[in-house]
Amino acid sequence: MSARLLEHGGLHTHVDDLESFFHVLCWIVLRVGHYSVGVKKAIEHLKAVFDYAVIYEGQTSGGAHKEARLMAYWMTQRAGVSNECLRDLVTDFEELIAVRYIKAPSKEDREAYDEFAAAMNYQERKLVRQAVWKYDKNKERLEDCSWIYERFCKAAEDPSKLSDVPNSKNLQIIKSEPLRVLGMPARTTKRGATDDIQSEHRSQKSKRD
Repeated sequence: MSARLLEHGGLHTHVDDLESFFHVLCWIVLRVGHYSVGVKKAIEHLKAVFDYAVIYEGQTSGGAHKEARLMAYWMTQRAGVSNECLRDLVTDFEELIAVRYIKAPSKEDREAYDEFAAAMNYQERKLVRQAVWKYDKNKERLEDCSWIYERFCKAAEDPSKLSDVPNSKNLQIIKSEPLRVLGMPARTTKRGATDDIQSEHRSQKSKRD
């Protein structure tokens, strides 16, 4: 589920579906893929993203860690996915989804960008690394799923580039749950802590009643 829905609720959109798919992809990559960050950090990330939830004034919510890790581009900056084709795909996908949560460019940022773009004669190839250009382009790409769909199609053109053998060693370590994060359940299942904390809340309410 998207960080936005976990934190704030509201109407479900196709962008929430897109974000949910990103989280599922990362969940699979960190459980059975190859990466340089190390299995301990991978487990820590999985727990922070999937097993975090709180109860406040009787209301259960989560998603804060999902949002924070997206804003920090954790999969891009920290994970170190080994497969180049998969790494590029995850990087593009993460940058696309993160634009939902990062701060929009300020008026001053846009003025500086406009001056730079004019100096470059608005040649897109000279603007693609500019933060304002990236923000606006990813906002535009979120309007539908066509851009990221095309990225997946491109990545799948040569299946041999995505044919890594599953990392069974890391998977067994992760399944054994060797890491306990204080304040969170000792588990990394797709059911997640939100369900657990709701059950705990119902149990506590039942005892009070």
